[in-house]
Amino acid sequence: MWDVTEDGDLIVLALGGVQAFIGESRTTADLAAASGMLSSLAAEAARVVGKSGGTLVFPEHTEEGGKPNRVVALTPRGSGAAVAGRAADAVREMWAAQVRQVFGESAGAPADTPGFPDVSWVCVPGDRGDYAVKWDLARRALAARRGVRAFGAVTEEGRAPCSLSPRWASSPPPPKARKHHREEQLSRANWVKRQHGLSEDGTRFPSTYAIASARFRSEVDARWDADGVADAVRALRDVVRGLGGQRETPVPGLASGHGVDRLRVWLAESAGAWVYPERWREGIVAEAAPDASKSDAAAIAERGARAAGNLLERMRAHGVPRPAIYLAVVVQDLDDMGRFLSRPSVTVEAHQDVSRRLIGLAGRQTAALRGRELLGVPVYAGGDDLLALAPAATALATAAEVHRLAAETSDLPTASTAVLYFHYHAQLRHVLVEAQRLLREAKDGVPGKHALAVGFLRRSGFREESIQPWTPTTSGHSPEGLFEWLGRSGEFTLSPRLVTVLERDAGELQSLRDTVYEAELRRLVGRHADGGTSAARDAWSAEAGRALVELGDREHSAGRHGRRPAPVARVGVFQRQEAR
Repeated sequence: MWDVTEDGDLIVLALGGVQAFIGESRTTADLAAASGMLSSLAAEAARVVGKSGGTLVFPEHTEEGGKPNRVVALTPRGSGAAVAGRAADAVREMWAAQVRQVFGESAGAPADTPGFPDVSWVCVPGDRGDYAVKWDLARRALAARRGVRAFGAVTEEGRAPCSLSPRWASSPPPPKARKHHREEQLSRANWVKRQHGLSEDGTRFPSTYAIASARFRSEVDARWDADGVADAVRALRDVVRGLGGQRETPVPGLASGHGVDRLRVWLAESAGAWVYPERWREGIVAEAAPDASKSDAAAIAERGARAAGNLLERMRAHGVPRPAIYLAVVVQDLDDMGRFLSRPSVTVEAHQDVSRRLIGLAGRQTAALRGRELLGVPVYAGGDDLLALAPAATALATAAEVHRLAAETSDLPTASTAVLYFHYHAQLRHVLVEAQRLLREAKDGVPGKHALAVGFLRRSGFREESIQPWTPTTSGHSPEGLFEWLGRSGEFTLSPRLVTVLERDAGELQSLRDTVYEAELRRLVGRHADGGTSAARDAWSAEAGRALVELGDREHSAGRHGRRPAPVARVGVFQRQEAR
């Protein structure tokens, strides 16, 4: 029996290009499929290592849970290179089999996706020292190994580049591609992504419409017995029925126990896009309607817009605003994880313990995201990093909850988080690139990392962000709590002119004494706020002014730190307008 701690070969196998492959997505379904496919490939590598006699370290087991993009294991001395090679071959063959399945090809057909999957591995022989020494050698060797690339000759004649991944040529669509997808110029890898997980009834992953409108539909359900609400939903459903049902994948937190009430089930599972009157356009209806109804598309669109508008009017009468046209992506990453795993005298048992805690954290974060309070949709949760979508109204609460769960998991590094609001028609690929950029800037901008970034992308392309330390302010307030207070207090409105004034007078504000500065911010907020009674507005303005002071004093965006309330105010005004 070999000594797993000291005597075995250490192998590390990594999948490269993970963020790029996930980010090269046009739809939320592409996004989720890419994440699921990569997790499956990593899980296959771990399975083969375990089956070949290796002892898994990362992931510590191959059961359900967060999967990292690398596999660390110990094998009997002298077997490491062979085991790692078998695992890498298994990953490539699993991918080739998925390509063949999508394109209806027989065994042995090439995948035709040069460079993907990008599998790298290293092996440190067992006689090189104890686990800590071998881990350090493996980490250095893998970094060097991944700096070397072998490019095979690829000849592509008369084929346009893939519209999502230009490094590959586009491919004819697979036999089962949906009709409205067939005109897209996609590579084989992205066709597999597009088809992956597509069920027979066409449902896959909640759409941006479904996520953006989730909070509104939750409010509708909460007021089901209010005057006229159920009737308005029924009228909308009756119009949608003329389009052949139009099922969608529901947001997990909306999945209700109203199995007997089919109308409430329909609201939760199929109404995501149709509650927007602007969605009811003749062209969209004509595309969605069965052939027999296409000639009536204009009339159906008119009836649908009227039914959706009536539902919105009913809800407005009960104090509920229109459904949001923005949603948010939430990304989180543990800080300096590589350094944390390379602490002096690290042992295999310590690494396995970290792996178990990360898998447990991923499960808790996924469960929280799927709850009715957050209405989030997890894309990937690996413990050390996370990617999720959430309604605009719950995005900050989502960030706070996944951060809290990470902070409460013992003996892990701090976590940095980014929240990026985006329009439901935005290019998802661009959104993901911006979200990752925002997270990097947060980590780079705050000393010691442990940062929160909150930003938005307007449909026009305009963007703004605020970067804050996650730590409480001097008065004990959490940064996300102050953003919530500043950005969402439905009784009052806040004019965008506040931002103009703060930017115009930035130099003068910098020169004021602290007490005068705070009083001036309170005055400016009060001057540009409206709604409610005078006394209530004054009280809110004082608190909102205080939030501007506390967040503005800790602002770290654009590589600058210190008294900068304008970015905070701009984010707050956006939230007030769109985070509903």
